[in-house]
Amino acid sequence: MHRFFLLIFLPVLLFAQSHLLVTEVFVPPSSQADQAFVEIANESEQAIDLTQRYLANYNTYYELVNNQFPVTSQFFVAKFPSVTIQPGEVKVVALDGAGYLNAFGKHADFEIKGTDDQTQDMNVIRMGDNPSLETLKAMLIVFQWDGQSDLVKDVDYIPWGLTAFNSVWMDKSGVQIDGPDADSQTSAYADDLNKSQQKAITSIPSGESLQRVGTDEIDEITTGGNGITGHNEATENWKESFKTATPTPGSFSAVAGDGTGTASIEPDTVNVNETKDFVLSFSTEESYELTKIQIDVPQEFSWAQQASDVVLQGTAFTSAQVEINQNTISIQNAALNAQQSGTVTIKNVKAASEAGKFAFQVQTATANGNLTPIAIFPAVTVIKKLTIADIQENVSEYEGKQVTIEAVVTVGVNVLRNDRTSAYVQDESGRGINLSDQSLDHPELKRGNRLRITGTVTDYTGKYNDVTTQIENFTLTVLSTGNSVPAVPTLTCAAAGNLDLEGTFVETGGIIIDKAEGIGGGTNMTIDDGSGALTLRIWDTAGLDLSGFNQGDTIKVRGVISSYRLAPQLLVCYQQDIMKSSLPKTVAGTGEVTVQPDSVGKGETVSLTFTVKGTLPDTLSKLSLTVPNEWSWTGDAGDVQLEGAFADISPGVNGRTISLDGFVLTNANSGQITVSNLQSPQMDTASVFVVKTAPEGGILAPIASSPAVMVGKGTSRMFISIKEARNKPIGSTVTVKGVVTIGAGILRTNFTDAYMQDESGYGINIYQPGGLDARIKRGNLVMITGS
Repeated sequence: MHRFFLLIFLPVLLFAQSHLLVTEVFVPPSSQADQAFVEIANESEQAIDLTQRYLANYNTYYELVNNQFPVTSQFFVAKFPSVTIQPGEVKVVALDGAGYLNAFGKHADFEIKGTDDQTQDMNVIRMGDNPSLETLKAMLIVFQWDGQSDLVKDVDYIPWGLTAFNSVWMDKSGVQIDGPDADSQTSAYADDLNKSQQKAITSIPSGESLQRVGTDEIDEITTGGNGITGHNEATENWKESFKTATPTPGSFSAVAGDGTGTASIEPDTVNVNETKDFVLSFSTEESYELTKIQIDVPQEFSWAQQASDVVLQGTAFTSAQVEINQNTISIQNAALNAQQSGTVTIKNVKAASEAGKFAFQVQTATANGNLTPIAIFPAVTVIKKLTIADIQENVSEYEGKQVTIEAVVTVGVNVLRNDRTSAYVQDESGRGINLSDQSLDHPELKRGNRLRITGTVTDYTGKYNDVTTQIENFTLTVLSTGNSVPAVPTLTCAAAGNLDLEGTFVETGGIIIDKAEGIGGGTNMTIDDGSGALTLRIWDTAGLDLSGFNQGDTIKVRGVISSYRLAPQLLVCYQQDIMKSSLPKTVAGTGEVTVQPDSVGKGETVSLTFTVKGTLPDTLSKLSLTVPNEWSWTGDAGDVQLEGAFADISPGVNGRTISLDGFVLTNANSGQITVSNLQSPQMDTASVFVVKTAPEGGILAPIASSPAVMVGKGTSRMFISIKEARNKPIGSTVTVKGVVTIGAGILRTNFTDAYMQDESGYGINIYQPGGLDARIKRGNLVMITGS
């Protein structure tokens, strides 16, 4: 009797362990071929290991054992990853992960082509140039092979298309084959059902998928076949066990109605880090009533995770209750049906800090069912709005390309010129740019107008080799009027003379040390605040009354940084932008930084700790620290540890530059930055780690004295300040030490024409004929001897 019961129950046990079903196949029109997918489900009571399971779309898949494959472009055979599918679990295999994500707002579980970095790849054994699924004649099969046996075992199979084209369907009847096992004997397959007798669905309406109805494999013969449990997989009546309907990937459920319903979201496009109220609208056209709904807010989004921030509206949610568990919103006792709909508003949600498409995962269930994903997740596209800073800091990337920005007019039409348009705009990035056109017919260009601007980026080189980055061939849309110019930094005269900020509207001030009227159609003033001199240029076309401003007056001015004969000048364009005042207080570039240790050996791997102290009561909120080029470093944010005023923020790393943003630093506190895994250069030198600071919304400016680390013996050369050097007689030989402000190759490309500046607040030109000196690079601390 023991032996008898074993024979009775053994097939049942094998069946329970291996019952994997193909539950949906989407064969889209050829124009949407990248949306194709296959859905499988484990409707057994035990977990199933997918390690030896394969997926193929051609009828000689069994020749895999001899490493033989078709020559068609559309075929594929791929092995599932070594994962386990749990009882009741559904998995989706996309042909093209990116196309599937774009169509359904969610990631597939696996993909064939490897186009989505966030979807696990199938192990593709072989595929044609264009793996795809055909509408008129095709098949799919999931099969098992242990890698050694002569024969594979069918797991589940589905053909479709016109009977006249059934030659592409499966039929292994009469096939004998010898695989890679040790012997040379062939093994024979059992007979499958003849292709002409297979009951396939002949037509799939455009845009619909084949969907299994329930879990019964109707009419399938359960013995004597090639199936993993002995079934003859070719005998299923797919005309009865499948239907065609709108695709519902990942939504198969043994309980009818689970996973039905649709959800949309507004807004569906936001900027990075933007805070919005998101409204999800729910409806269904099915006959089922959905009583349970679950919404998973993307992990990359942040919100208070409080029930008070979730508002239900509509007749579907009249009696519903909400529970919150971190990012999961659970709704019970809903009544969502064909007659009743509703909305769920999630308040004050901050979008992701990186651009991308993010799905709000939604699951639904009937009263007696289980939560099941709906077919298409509502998704929000997070974009990084292009800023003027992006353009100005990467001109070579954008030059010649069409861009769209939103910005406020700083200098309007008919101010700088009255023969053509030369205007300026600025955005919240704190950078500005020129708008250039041969016509004056641009009434939208009025100070304070916020515009949407679409045009082409160009670098215009003038008569004296002055370079202006500008937007040409532009179209303008007025978004609002009467706006203040955004993100106007307050700078010293020396900082305002930085041509890297060309096009930017800034505020500065100083004592008028020279005033010259009638100079080429305008007036030149020179001001000095102790950091250096700066030329103000006021064109006659601006119509300013300058009679009240004379040498010796202290003034505050606002204007656009421009270049004339390769020297900086500030374009002052409106009467309200020049006034008598005390010197403006400058926060950018303040602070003191020390480093420990301040001397290291050559070629030594070290950790350096930088202590940053505020020097004003005003708040610093932004800082950058740049590792010198001669040092080696991983560039890994994990090697940056923050303490003190910086403890609650995360560092950003771009190449050699470490950026901090969002801290509060005044003269009452300090912060520490420890950088690990630094390797000093193999030479005696003094290396400067350039530090820049700024208040919130300001432009980073170098501090007066960035910290230096002596490597090996350092340097013992004697030097004088640049201020002192400038007072030496012409032809004197001097040695100065300072930081390069404009590097070699910026102003001239055939010889070295650069600038440096030191703690005295003065700068000086570096000239050397005969080529470019690569060591003269912005931010480098250099010691130079010359005349």
